[in-house]
Amino acid sequence: MASRFTPVAKIAKFKLDRLLKERQLLEAQIARTQEEIRRLEDEVANIHYPPQGSLALMLALKERAGIYAREIKEKQGIIQMLEGQKQILVERMAQANLEYEKMRHLESRDLAMELKRAKEREAKELDAIGLTLFTNRGV
Repeated sequence: MASRFTPVAKIAKFKLDRLLKERQLLEAQIARTQEEIRRLEDEVANIHYPPQGSLALMLALKERAGIYAREIKEKQGIIQMLEGQKQILVERMAQANLEYEKMRHLESRDLAMELKRAKEREAKELDAIGLTLFTNRGV
């Protein structure tokens, strides 16, 4: 049995599900970026400066470490941006969940009222049938 709020509740549920999927995608993107940072940190840790050697080699290794450091900083900035987007999304999800719960409550209340009206109609019909039977017996 459907109420007049059923379509609205379905739309609210669809919006909530869509926001949940967006959050999952953001969390996956954050996890991938964090993994990239870990990989870059491992690369930096694996740079070994030789105790002796040419100055060009030392400068090249230092430059590589600097490049990795810049990439790490860039990835950390991306994570901060994604975390901000996630926070906004969580707030939107809370609002969407509130709307969905409101529609579900209105839907259940509407269905309960419809059920009550149906029971009242049935009681009136049974009373009318009983009255008709009683009247027909009396004749």
